[in-house]
Amino acid sequence: MRSPYQVTDRTDAISYRLSTWSLHVSVQVPQAGTNTNSLKELLPQSSTSHENFKRTIHERSTIKGGVCTKDELFIRAKDVKYVVHKTHGRHSTLIVTERDMGAKGFILGVHSMDPGGFAPEHSHEKEQEAMYFFSGEGIAAIGGKEYVIEPDSVMLAQPKVRHSIRNAGRAPLRFVFVYCPPLPEHLSRKEYFKRAEDRLGHSLERRIQQSRLP
Repeated sequence: MRSPYQVTDRTDAISYRLSTWSLHVSVQVPQAGTNTNSLKELLPQSSTSHENFKRTIHERSTIKGGVCTKDELFIRAKDVKYVVHKTHGRHSTLIVTERDMGAKGFILGVHSMDPGGFAPEHSHEKEQEAMYFFSGEGIAAIGGKEYVIEPDSVMLAQPKVRHSIRNAGRAPLRFVFVYCPPLPEHLSRKEYFKRAEDRLGHSLERRIQQSRLP
């Protein structure tokens, strides 16, 4: 059976291509008197090892219901099923966590803020929060100063520094956020979603109770 690697003998180099993955590697060898058979022997002589390689990669990258194991190192944000819909037009998706992907000491997620939406002024006791804005326009306030947000803007909120964000554009304001260390609710995507639901439920219950007061 023909090997998936294509080998071409040359006097100055040996090139081989893994056609399935479009991977190209060139190995330099002496120009004269080189026995290329020894290098060919290092390559698979049948498709068996290649199939095992493909199967291993597939098994490590398979995503079921947007939940990865700690062995997973790659995921698309759109495949994460836990999206937290917060107040004031905010939508937050936690992606990289310790329980989901084995991250240590930090988490990463993506946030979308509706036009007119905002994150009220707040601070974190011991966590740093970095935000990379990649789409939309807005206003960021941090440390008593305001800044214009445009694509490729970055903001870092140090512990105990008050900050807020407002979408001042006509399109969603989107950004990547990183916490170091993570907040307690950042243990996993599911935990983040569950705690947000609990908070929203308690807030709604309080408002109902207040509306019934004379």
